[in-house]
Amino acid sequence: MSNSEKGLPLIGDCEFVVNGLPIAARQWGRVGATPVLAVHGWLDNAASFYPLADQLADIHLVAVDCAGHGHSGQRSADSAYNIWQDVGELFAVIDQLGWQQCTLLGHSRGAAITSLMAGTFPERVSKLVLLDGMVPAAFDPLHAPRQLAKAIVEQQRYRTSSPTLFPSYEAAVAARANGFLAVELAAAALLGERGISAGDGGFYWHNDQRLKAASELKLSADNLAGFLAEITAPALLIEAEGGVLAGREQERKLIDHLAQLTIAKLPGGHHCHMEQQAGAAAALIQQFIGGAGR
Repeated sequence: MSNSEKGLPLIGDCEFVVNGLPIAARQWGRVGATPVLAVHGWLDNAASFYPLADQLADIHLVAVDCAGHGHSGQRSADSAYNIWQDVGELFAVIDQLGWQQCTLLGHSRGAAITSLMAGTFPERVSKLVLLDGMVPAAFDPLHAPRQLAKAIVEQQRYRTSSPTLFPSYEAAVAARANGFLAVELAAAALLGERGISAGDGGFYWHNDQRLKAASELKLSADNLAGFLAEITAPALLIEAEGGVLAGREQERKLIDHLAQLTIAKLPGGHHCHMEQQAGAAAALIQQFIGGAGR
């Protein structure tokens, strides 16, 4: 996708290697400007941030494909996709970029990951931007045995399952547009740039099938409160009016305890930062993080 005149200049695609795992990314802006690491949602990829890159200015934006997504590698057969694994991998990416401190920009699952990141190494995070996502859903520890059993069964199933084949690239894009957490067709097409492959008999979304398996364990409300208590960075939550945060009162009460939290609402759905509200989302982000060099 080409950048508009008011957007960030494209630097290009790049790759980081973390413990032997390739982590793909795309960079825009200017090296040395305000550093921003962008982390996408579940079964999305770095293309989630293409529309924002076309609207932002004066920053160094690096959008990653998390492990198992987009152009990044898949974790080993004996591993899983618990979100705390992403925390360590993404800090390794920040280290390889040479950033001592940066802004974290996370959407959905990426917002949950970046919230944990901001609490794990708070001195490394200057600001935190959450797009229609907060912390992970709080979990009742009494359900842990059931959760682990479910994860083991589902990991076995998805380890050998094949992705759905579609007769054409366009059919694969349409399926994503109309699927779980539906997106506009143009947004689905963007995600397809890094997410669809051609195979024998058709086209398929090449995310690791194990991403669909249940997490082995989840974090309790007390665990989440502990992470949030460590966050020192100012935080901005951009909530979509038609998004996924309605009813998450327990997590909302937890995140409301952040000392420096600003909440803004935008019309649209869960992927409003990719759709008609991309410009409005970019304006809020730009105002919050600024654009001056380090």
